[in-house]
Amino acid sequence: MTLKVFLSIARVDNELINVFCEHEVVFLVDEKVQMTINGGSFKKVNVLECFAEKPNVVVVELGCPPFAGNEYEQLNVLDPEHVELLLWAVKNYREVVPVVELGDLRAVFEETKKSGDVPLQIRRRLALKALHKVIQHLSTIQRRLSDVFFVKDWVSLTLERIGNVGSFVLFSEKNSWGVPPELSVDVALVVHYLSLLPEGACVFVKKWIPVYASIDGSFPEGRDGVLGLKGEYRKDEGYKFVVAKKIPEGVPGLEIQDFQTLEWGMLALGSSLALVKEVAQERDFATAMASHPVLNTAVLVREGRLISSFTHFDEERVKTDLLERMGGFDGMEVAFNFELDEGFVATLKERG
Repeated sequence: MTLKVFLSIARVDNELINVFCEHEVVFLVDEKVQMTINGGSFKKVNVLECFAEKPNVVVVELGCPPFAGNEYEQLNVLDPEHVELLLWAVKNYREVVPVVELGDLRAVFEETKKSGDVPLQIRRRLALKALHKVIQHLSTIQRRLSDVFFVKDWVSLTLERIGNVGSFVLFSEKNSWGVPPELSVDVALVVHYLSLLPEGACVFVKKWIPVYASIDGSFPEGRDGVLGLKGEYRKDEGYKFVVAKKIPEGVPGLEIQDFQTLEWGMLALGSSLALVKEVAQERDFATAMASHPVLNTAVLVREGRLISSFTHFDEERVKTDLLERMGGFDGMEVAFNFELDEGFVATLKERG
């Protein structure tokens, strides 16, 4: 699964199509848009036909008109709290928007506007339009988004993959899974971790953070969260929601077989999680538990059990919290999902 960004514009041209294909983005449009013909007049075209020979680009139709206006001025209406996670996630896709906060986004837009770097301006302008559209038209967009994670009050809706037309994927709304809205992010995270963990492992997520995990499938004592088991869940233990290979009738949850793949299940369920850091693939227990799809994360593991996890937007905050809350690391395995400088590695070694 490739990282993708939703974009929405009123016009396209050949240069723009090339930019899309280069970065493997999702192009989110109405079926009919204006397209530049040889640098001259505009003509209404079917964008699906324009991209028919571009297999790297996924086109999703949005049934509402693209936003148009002064992008720089529109920054003033954005709520930083609602876009912070999206911006921090976008930093992992630097070829599109190398920014981490709203002020940087304003500065980048102004600089590229003056630079004359047309392809770069196009990419930044499109990303800015998409960012505003997420906030401005969220209620409409959330019913149609797929293959990418977006942020708004940690709420997501689910879409079902129903087929393909050529290289284009078709989706429809699906509520039959019955995931409570307040648990949608936690369920998506459980699906993500199960895609990384070995057979028989268990993970427990509460309020977007993994708070328990075991490689042998032993369960946590708490019940107020979402339990994931890469195996058969044999009897109701009272958890709010369960994701497992098989669950008893009447237990609130999802069976893994409901998903085409675990990776696809995470994307379908987690439209509120912003952009994933990387493609999921099974790995060792400690590294898997450190692989939060969006937030910078550090975990402490001992003998196949998750001892503690630390997550934040800021890498330095993660490192500080880890050192302040833990005295020593004797007998523990420490894993991170971001790079460490030599000085910090030396500090960890001193702690054991």
